[in-house]
Amino acid sequence: MFSFFENFKYRSEVLVQVHTILMMVPKLKALLKTFPNLNDGIKEFKKSQTPPLEAAVYVSMVVLAKLIDEVPLETRSVVLQQLEEKSEDVFRWFGQMGVGIKNGELDYPVGTLLLTMVLGVAIWYLGFAERDGKLSAQAYNTFLADVGGMLRGKSAEERAKLRLHAALGDLIRGAGTS
Repeated sequence: MFSFFENFKYRSEVLVQVHTILMMVPKLKALLKTFPNLNDGIKEFKKSQTPPLEAAVYVSMVVLAKLIDEVPLETRSVVLQQLEEKSEDVFRWFGQMGVGIKNGELDYPVGTLLLTMVLGVAIWYLGFAERDGKLSAQAYNTFLADVGGMLRGKSAEERAKLRLHAALGDLIRGAGTS
């Protein structure tokens, strides 16, 4: 019985974080329902004792992959450029805009693509969580690298290879410091 409540609590925490990371995605709740193995994936994260926020990062990456795959490469290039323009202040601009828009206080910024807002707010939130010690640097960097790969048109296989190389690099750097 306790297992059911623990699983429910973990699943709820992960989904709350997914909704926070992807707060700018229209109709996110309906979109999440299009992933039939979502609950099984969350159960696997719990079994491997992955913290809820980190699990939410990986779930969010799957959702973003589905969204970005539907966007033409030319548009992705514009999104990447818009993100780079706002990266100087650690994406704080997106944090201010995202919170303001969700609270109904601001109009949507003219000229900024919705996908730019989705990704910018997500990057800002996860960067804040990483700096605050609530998310590992590895999970944050994986998110950044994977999203960058998606925007550059890299396949899932190419992104997986990049993640593996990054993880091996982290492992090697960690071994060199002991």
